[in-house]
Order: sequence, then structure tokens, then C-alpha cells
Amino acid sequence: MEFQCYVKLGIWLIFAGFAGIANAGLVSWTDWTIDTAGTSGAAHGSIIQNSSSVGVTYSGDVGWLSPASYWSEAAPAPYTGNSVVDNAPTSGISVSRASSNNTLTFASALIDPVFALYSVGQRNVPVTYSFDQAFTLLSEGYGNWGDGSFSTSGNQLTGNEGHGLIQFSGAVSSISFDILDPENHHGFTVGALTSLEPTQRVTEPATLALMGLGILGITLVRLRSSQAD
Repeated sequence: MEFQCYVKLGIWLIFAGFAGIANAGLVSWTDWTIDTAGTSGAAHGSIIQNSSSVGVTYSGDVGWLSPASYWSEAAPAPYTGNSVVDNAPTSGISVSRASSNNTLTFASALIDPVFALYSVGQRNVPVTYSFDQAFTLLSEGYGNWGDGSFSTSGNQLTGNEGHGLIQFSGAVSSISFDILDPENHHGFTVGALTSLEPTQRVTEPATLALMGLGILGITLVRLRSSQAD
């Protein structure tokens, strides 16, 4: 009975650990208000992270406020098909022109902000975003205008009907980018995990899983030893 109890405990810890690793987090996406449209446009909003409201200002090319339908997704999910983000955006800023020095500024630094994009480029008309800092492509997939793709080179992200999500690392106070190519329209928004706990849960469940494997290993060794006796 004692061996059975340890085996059950080990198996439970393993399953609990791997289940926790897959947990994504809720993102607070910017609740945009457009102040001025045009090549020298402006918009503002806010993001909530760790119970604090963080003001967001944007200066650069502004077309119009994108509706929720622009951010719809199907499998493979471009915005939630990863282990970080659990909810897709519902609005953003739509643009169509080539532009430079587009800048997002945060009233206080955001930790590991995420940047979502819809319909960047067409299948035969690539559009490139050139950022002022490194990023990680988290996911890409099937959006409102089909299933396209992204490619990366240094701090540049190029889309051919690309719908997806990237993430910047660390404490970020601002993000600047150039859009190198004109196109019918595409868009972006920015957000951050409302709580940093999902990041912490990546390590803690892994520890549980290792503990479970260790308990199973010790139990099997003791079982073999007792049988040999």
C-alpha cells in the first residue's frame, strides 16, 4: 500500500506540473481612442498590469480604429495559439501607408509587452515592420483574411497576409517602428499580461513534474530492492 501511495503521488505531481506549464495568461489590450488621424496622427489608451493602469500614447501614422472582426481567428490561432496569451485583441490601429518613427510610449515600463498584428501584407505583396528592438515571434495563423505567414530578419518582421503575435522582453518604456511598404490596410495593437503570475507558473509546474519523476524513480528502486530481498 505504501508503494502504491508513492506511485499515485508521483503521477499526480507529473500531471499537475505539465498541465500548469501549458497555462497562458490574460492580456490587457490597449483600449484605443484616436485623437488625430493621418500621417502625423495620435492615439491613446491604457493597459492594466499587476493591478496598475498604465497610460499608452501613440504618435505616427493613423488610419482608423479597427473593429473586433479584424481580429477574429481560427485554427491555427494567430493570437492565442501559444503558451503566453489567452485572449485575442478586439481593436487596434489600422494603417495603409509606408511610415517612419511610429512610437508607442508607456507611462511606466511594461514587463514583456506583446504586439499583435493583423493582415500584414498580401500573399504576393510583402509588408515589413522594422522595430527599434529585438522581439520574439510567438504565434501566427489564420485571421480574418486567411492564413498567411511572417518571416523575421534581425528586428524586422515581414508579413505575407500575416496575422500573429510578437513579444518584447524585459521592462519596456517605448516601442518605435517603421512600416517600410504601403498596402491596402493592416494594423496593430499592444498589450501586456494583467498579472506576471503566468510567467512564474512556467517554472513552478516544471518543478512539480521533476519532483513527481523523482518520487517515482525512488519508489521503483525501493520496490525492486524489496523484491530482491
